[in-house]
Amino acid sequence: MMAALVACNPDEDPSDPKVARAFDNTLYWSDLRKVVPIDVGPEDSAAIASAFINSWIRQQVVLRKAEENRTMAEEDIEFKLRDYRNSLLIYSYEQALVDQKLDTALLQSEVMEYYERNRNNFELRDNILRLRWFKVRESDKR
Repeated sequence: MMAALVACNPDEDPSDPKVARAFDNTLYWSDLRKVVPIDVGPEDSAAIASAFINSWIRQQVVLRKAEENRTMAEEDIEFKLRDYRNSLLIYSYEQALVDQKLDTALLQSEVMEYYERNRNNFELRDNILRLRWFKVRESDKR
């Protein structure tokens, strides 16, 4: 599948030109920049960009066909999209809170101080036995 570059309109942002267009959807340079690493060579970045553009165009075609042939009620799709979006937002918010509140940088002295204050919590209630058992055949004896 071949992708074509689209010329810019005067109303468009010249710093973010269109890269490809499929049906009513447009792929912009800013979208492509998120996918192509900056530190790769020209040939590799061209190959990555081309693969992404072709994949994006195929996805747009499949989405269009799916919309034309959908059997699910419009309300069901909208409800599921809204529910999924809400779940993603909540998950993202919870992750940000965990990252913000969780301090993983502990000094060895802080760990030892906590251990000394709570030594009773670290006592074993049962004995621990470490054992290695090998089964040796009679013919392997030396």
